[in-house]
Amino acid sequence: MDKKELKSLYKERMQIGGVFAIHNTMKRKWYIDSAKNIGAAKNRFEHFGAGTYAKLTGDCTAQNGEGFIFEVVEELHKGELQSEKEFQDDLLLLKTMWIEKFSEQDLY
Repeated sequence: MDKKELKSLYKERMQIGGVFAIHNTMKRKWYIDSAKNIGAAKNRFEHFGAGTYAKLTGDCTAQNGEGFIFEVVEELHKGELQSEKEFQDDLLLLKTMWIEKFSEQDLY
């Protein structure tokens, strides 16, 4: 396979985004966010911890990185004809819907 074919295959792959939650089990607070690549968001958390998210840095440091759980709360597949902007807009709407399920005091 040459470089051109690999690039074409990469562009044609199924893109899976979604909404994820990082739960601070010690403080019982939630950080809700969305990502165009939900697998990459999970890998980021697994390799670098919750401290890579600005809103969680203080608690992560105070808790020595302990007590944080990553959860994918909803996946969204990018449509074949959907533009990147449309996909991002859908993810932001989905994120907003999930945030509304929590009380303000339970969120970062």
